[in-house]
Amino acid sequence: LMWDCDKELYDAEKHDIASSLQQFRGAFTKGFPWEVLEVSSGPPTVSFTWRHWAHFTGQYMGRQGSGQLIEMYGSAVVELDENNRMISIKIDYKPEEFLKALLGHGLSSETASSHSSCS
Repeated sequence: LMWDCDKELYDAEKHDIASSLQQFRGAFTKGFPWEVLEVSSGPPTVSFTWRHWAHFTGQYMGRQGSGQLIEMYGSAVVELDENNRMISIKIDYKPEEFLKALLGHGLSSETASSHSSCS
C-alpha cells in the first residue's frame, strides 16, 4: 500500500509484509487500531471511511516516540460476491503525512489526518 511513498519516509522495496509489520509494531508498542468511521453504501459494493491511529511509544527509523497520537484517515471501496466474500478492495489514503509525523517533521496528529488518495 505504500509503493508510491517517498523512499526517505518508507522504502517499500526494502520491506515484505513481515518486516513492515515489525517496523510499525516497533513504533506502536500498544497496538495500532483500525476503525470504520462511516459506511456510505451497502453490498455488493461497500464504500466506507476509516481511521488508523495509535500513540507513538516505540521507535520508527531510529526516532523514539514520546506517546503522541498519530492518526491516518482514508476511504475504501470493497466489492463482495453473492456470499459476501471480498473479491476486490481499493484503499485511498495519504501515508506521507502520517510517516512525516513519525519522523518528527513538525506535524501534529491533525496534519497527519488529512485525506487524499494514494493507493
